[in-house]
Amino acid sequence: MRTPLPPGLPRQTVVHEPPCTCPGCGGTTFSRIGDDEREVLEYVPANFKVIKHVRPKLSCRACETVMRGERGAGCRTRRDHRGRRSDRGCT
Repeated sequence: MRTPLPPGLPRQTVVHEPPCTCPGCGGTTFSRIGDDEREVLEYVPANFKVIKHVRPKLSCRACETVMRGERGAGCRTRRDHRGRRSDRGCT
């Protein structure tokens, strides 16, 4: 597991919202069941900042389908030490 980024770095939060309707049943009433968060260290010339990508997880109240927002450009799939897919914090 990676060590947390220093708390003194400037931070920016980007929220990737899920769709407004359930792809399973077309429902529009949801319950928030959590968030997937990932912090990415980005270099800005002469500065660094931390960008936190947040993908809210919603559950459709009608059919219980779980939905999340799309991955942003800063979220990349990686391979772990065994060569398996690892989204580590960007699921």
